[in-house]
Amino acid sequence: MFGKPKEVKPPGPALQYLNKLVHKEPISFLVYGVFWSLMLIIGFPIAGFALVIYTFINEVIYKPFIRGKAEIVDPTKLQEDNNKELCVYITGCDSGFGKDLAFDFAELGFYVFAACLTEAGMNQFSDTAKIKAIQVDVTQQKDVDNAVKIVSDWLNEDNNKQQRVLHSIINNAGIGHIGIVDWTDVNIYRKVMDVNCMGVIRNCKAFLPLFKKQIYENTYKDARIVNVLSVASFLSTTGASAYSCSKHAAEAFTSCLRMEMKPFGLPVVSVNPSWHKTPLSESTPQLLKKIWSSLPDSQQKEYGEDYFSDFTTIFQNKQKIEWDPKIVLKEIKAVVTLKKPADQVIVGSDGKFFVMPVLLLPTWMQMKIWDMLAPMRKPASMK
Repeated sequence: MFGKPKEVKPPGPALQYLNKLVHKEPISFLVYGVFWSLMLIIGFPIAGFALVIYTFINEVIYKPFIRGKAEIVDPTKLQEDNNKELCVYITGCDSGFGKDLAFDFAELGFYVFAACLTEAGMNQFSDTAKIKAIQVDVTQQKDVDNAVKIVSDWLNEDNNKQQRVLHSIINNAGIGHIGIVDWTDVNIYRKVMDVNCMGVIRNCKAFLPLFKKQIYENTYKDARIVNVLSVASFLSTTGASAYSCSKHAAEAFTSCLRMEMKPFGLPVVSVNPSWHKTPLSESTPQLLKKIWSSLPDSQQKEYGEDYFSDFTTIFQNKQKIEWDPKIVLKEIKAVVTLKKPADQVIVGSDGKFFVMPVLLLPTWMQMKIWDMLAPMRKPASMK
């Protein structure tokens, strides 16, 4: 049926020898240095020039004259003109971005399924007709499956007036943790990973059949999956290993899913905010004190209060670049309502114009930069 698989040969002797050669010192050091010199002197300027041209064409010609209003998904207009009622499913609606997004999308005309962890979170939406709150713990498959059933039942509910479709799921639920690796229990890594990465995976896989059904039946072609991640998906910093690990993994999953869904015509978008003011960021001081007080006396003595004080200062300084969260909401709403959303959206000036360029540099250069920006003192036991 599939035929005999074509034999794939590995690189030949010449390429194998070259690969071996560039891993030998001092050739490795010289080749690496020359490569990055050429990239910085020639490659980046060429890429920059190409980006200027692309930006001009996109912003000055395409958007004003070609795209126009026709590229926006308007649920109210679709309901009036095409008898389609659009719904969105959002996780993490107890507070923060999720709560605000639920109200905003309901106001735009979407029917919103707001997934909340607590009953108190659900009660916030009890007076809003366009929002149905569902209790969902994203770490529990049975809760996610129940949410899919509720959405599916709504889609299939006998309604002679209009056709109901799933426009988007927005994976927004997330938790944070602060603490150096030596202070962080393995169970913390497991818990953060279960919410921030596995929660995304559970919801994407559970809702995929509904999206594919719409595609196969040709009932709706503008659906999409939106995963709210973080600049921590690329950037690893002192004291954020549990959070960064989970976001790196969720970013990798999102990238893979994006490529796999492209043949289906289903966009998969990642939104990556930098440091913005949220309930998660506001709880940082209390979380730091709790972590330090939970350490055994021997470990507190090993690191010392001066070390902890410097560590705390690093995170307090981040409040200086704590951006307005309304910008994040605006960008999420844009990728949900644009007919052709970007694959990835970085939110925050520090993320757009500092973090992303720095990540293009060799690791040793990145380390020098981070050491200058957030130097860590030696633990008391090392003095």
